[in-house]
Amino acid sequence: MMASFLSSAAAIVFMHRHRPQHATIDYSLFAVVRALDVFGHVAVKNQWGPSWLGSYGAVAVFVFACTEIMFSWLYEPARLPGPYAFWITRMARMDKRLLETLRGVKTNAIQFGQKNPPEVSNLLIGLCEDIGLDPRLGDFELHKRLSCQVVHQGIATSCEAHTAYRWIQGFMVSTGIYLPVHLLPALLSPKAFLHRLQDNPIVTITSTLLATARSSAFLASYIALIWYGICAWRSKVMPLTMRLTGRRYTSNTIDNIYGPLLGSFMCGFSVLVEKPHRRAEMALYVLPRAMYSMWSRVMSGRLSRRVEATGEALMFAVSMSVLLTGMMWKKDMVRPSMQGLLGWMLEIQKSKRRHGPPGGTSEAAMNGKGLKATAEVVTMNGKGLKAPAEVEDARSSIETSDRASNGV
Repeated sequence: MMASFLSSAAAIVFMHRHRPQHATIDYSLFAVVRALDVFGHVAVKNQWGPSWLGSYGAVAVFVFACTEIMFSWLYEPARLPGPYAFWITRMARMDKRLLETLRGVKTNAIQFGQKNPPEVSNLLIGLCEDIGLDPRLGDFELHKRLSCQVVHQGIATSCEAHTAYRWIQGFMVSTGIYLPVHLLPALLSPKAFLHRLQDNPIVTITSTLLATARSSAFLASYIALIWYGICAWRSKVMPLTMRLTGRRYTSNTIDNIYGPLLGSFMCGFSVLVEKPHRRAEMALYVLPRAMYSMWSRVMSGRLSRRVEATGEALMFAVSMSVLLTGMMWKKDMVRPSMQGLLGWMLEIQKSKRRHGPPGGTSEAAMNGKGLKATAEVVTMNGKGLKAPAEVEDARSSIETSDRASNGV
């Protein structure tokens, strides 16, 4: 463990000194999250905590992470990694002028029912002209509340119809993304895929299409829920609040942070569409990005660069030592996707259990590498799943595990 700690610390210090232009915080947070996952596996295996933690802990983490990520994207996208923020913008299909209006309302740069500075007063007037709506609907000075038609970008007058449209649109776009992802195992191991296709073509094709549809439905629900959260706050929650309190609010209150915050919170529950074994991997994918955003939100500018670099080095070294020690002594506590990555980095050509059950092993050729597959137990996501001893079935089990552990 000490050797892995020192080598990891030396690697990150080298990057800080000789490649200062390359940000390494992404890699460090990735290592931290994966090390925490190892501890999570240990906690579940030893039943430390309530029984529901293993099933729904990943959902809670995913919801929390998505709340932070989407709220940052709506108001401060610079707090997210650039490519990730760009991908969200591409999938959300929210007009930039509408985003700038939300940000202007939050900072009080835009006031409804009052005259506004020229640089913001025409934001939504131009949007209304482009989508074929009356330009007066986008005039901040003429209205105290923003019309739902403008928020929907002219798609529909009903919030529910607009949400349905966003879901269908998201599903169609997502299918083009996820179909190649689910066909990737066939490209990596064409012989095994063709073997399964010849044995049972209907089941093989159906399972691939169903997996694609499930993943596409997840992303479509993610997109639709954030839109509906914003709409529900504007058209359901605030009108009810005004009826109960007898007070009238302008869009400076209605369209402040609470609607986007509700949408950011709701979209994370889309992970329930996915199978349980994929939820944890998806939570591990988004959590480092949420931590990146929170770190920049809370600590940005408060610590010197030297203190930040030292803290990051310690964080990375401890996390990597946990992962590498786990690979050597408790490999079943390390997620299969991480086993593959570390095995590739360290050129580990075979897997041996030091404390596993007795019994012979059978070799399974996979991706051109000699990987061992026990004939007794194949470990998937911390659960022992029975597998036959035949080589082809062992290979199929490992490929299924890798496919299930892919991030989104």
